[in-house]
Amino acid sequence: MAEPPDAIDLGRDRDLRGRRTDVWVRRTLLALVTLVPVLALFNLFGQRPTTSKAAVPAATLSVYAPTKLRGGLLWEGRIHITAHRELKNAILLLSTGWAEGMSMNTIEPSPTGEASDNGSLEFTLGHIPANKSFILYMQFQVNPTNIGHRSRSTAPSSNTSVSLEGALMDLAIRAIVLYAFVFFLTRVVGRRELSSLQPFDLILLIVLGDSIQQGLTQDDYSVTGAIIVVGTIAALQVATSYVSFRIPRLRPALDGLPIVVVEDGKPIQKNLHRERITVDELAQEMRQQQIASLDEVQWAVLETSGAISFIKKPS
Repeated sequence: MAEPPDAIDLGRDRDLRGRRTDVWVRRTLLALVTLVPVLALFNLFGQRPTTSKAAVPAATLSVYAPTKLRGGLLWEGRIHITAHRELKNAILLLSTGWAEGMSMNTIEPSPTGEASDNGSLEFTLGHIPANKSFILYMQFQVNPTNIGHRSRSTAPSSNTSVSLEGALMDLAIRAIVLYAFVFFLTRVVGRRELSSLQPFDLILLIVLGDSIQQGLTQDDYSVTGAIIVVGTIAALQVATSYVSFRIPRLRPALDGLPIVVVEDGKPIQKNLHRERITVDELAQEMRQQQIASLDEVQWAVLETSGAISFIKKPS
C-alpha cells in the first residue's frame, strides 16, 4: 500500500478514529442554530407587542408595546385611556425610560401641552368625557449604541402606572455575538458547501452578509461605530488564531481536520456521505485539476478549507 501524504494520519483522517462524535457535535450545533428562529417565534427576543393594563376608579390605562427592544429597532406603541368618569384635564406621565436610549419620532394626536415632571415626560391630553377613550399613538426608534435595561412606566396623572422593561445591546457585544454565531454556523454548514458556491449559494451569501451588517451597525453610520465593529471582529479572529496555534488540542475544533475521501482510486463512501459529497462532485473536482479517471488517483483529501487535494499514482 502506498504511503499516505505527510501529516495525514490514516487512523484519524481515513478511519475517523476518535472523531465519531464530530457528526453529533455538528448536529447539536445545527439544532442550536435552528432553535434561534424558533425562539424568535415565541417572542423571546422582543419586538412583538404585548398589552399591559392598570386600573383605578377614575380610568383604565392600557399600553400596547414591545416588552423587549433591540438596538436600532423601529416600533410603535399605543396608549389607551378609558375614562370611568369625566377627566377635565387628563395628564399622562411617561418615565425617563421612554426617552433614554430611544428617539420619539411621532406622537398622534399631539398633546395640548408638554412638560417635564422630575425627569418624566408630562403630556397634557385635555378633556376626556366619562365612558370615552383617548388613544395615543407613538413611534420610536431605539438608539443602536445603547446597552442595558430601561424601565418604561406610564401613568395617568400619578394614580397608577404600567411598567415595561427594554433591553438594549452595544455594538461591541453585537459584534461578539454575531462572530460566535457565524463561527458556529460555518461549522454546521460544512466546509465543502462553503468552498463550492453555486449561483444560488452566492446570492444567499450576499443576503447573509447584508443581514449580518444590519445586525452589527443598524442605523449607526459613524466612523467610530465602524471602527468598534471591525476592531472587535479583528481582535476575535486574532484571538481564535492564537488559541489554535498555542493549544493544539483545540485546533481540530477551531480549524477542523482533513478527511481522506479516495484511497488507491476507490472512493471511501462513508467519508463522502459524512461530508455530503457525491461522486459526481468528486468527478467535477477531478476534471478541474485535469484528472480524467479515479484510476489515476492515489489519494484524495478533503482539506480544512473545503478544497479537495488529489495526489496521482506514480507513473
